[in-house]
Amino acid sequence: RMMDQMTNDRIGLLVFAGNAYLQMPLTVDFSAARMYLNTVTPEMVPTPGTDISKAIENSDAAFDPREKLHKAIVLISDGEDWDNGAIEAAKTSYENGVVINTVCVGTPEGAPFKDPATGDFKRDENGNLVITRPNPEEMKAIADAGHGIYQHLDNTAQVASALVQRLDAMQQKEFGENLFTDYSSYFQYFLGIALVLLIIEFCLPEKSRKLAAQTE
Repeated sequence: RMMDQMTNDRIGLLVFAGNAYLQMPLTVDFSAARMYLNTVTPEMVPTPGTDISKAIENSDAAFDPREKLHKAIVLISDGEDWDNGAIEAAKTSYENGVVINTVCVGTPEGAPFKDPATGDFKRDENGNLVITRPNPEEMKAIADAGHGIYQHLDNTAQVASALVQRLDAMQQKEFGENLFTDYSSYFQYFLGIALVLLIIEFCLPEKSRKLAAQTE
């Protein structure tokens, strides 16, 4: 939904659970991005858990460290299994110029989830269903540390629009136009040189100008 509304942006994709993996580096090819997104499954990350700090650190590393602006992370998670390292990672990323926006998924009552190894719902050592619940307070804290916005995933279209508006509010770089802009901005130097030459010619004595004309 966000990609449908985004323009002049690059986008990357990182998947994580107990570890984090860069699935797709930053690209302007949204068709490729959609293709990568459609291939994402829980089995891609064999390490269980939710290591948000690792997700933030690896996302930060995917950006060009020489650029200090125009960088943002959209972190989508239930926030469960959050640890103190995520806040520090968010603060460090913001110091590197990365704004972190968070999207919290899940309902307050929680829900069971399937164990890929058995195909059945996950159970604890006593045979009871394991219920996963969102942790919105921690997701809000990460967004605050990253100077971004927090959204709860109730209405997908509204959340996507809010995030795109937040990204548009940043001082975006025109990736496709920057070379032309840099080139056209130098004309004033040549105009200045021409103006100086005209002033010099105007200040020359009449005889010197006639002599220069005869020489030509």
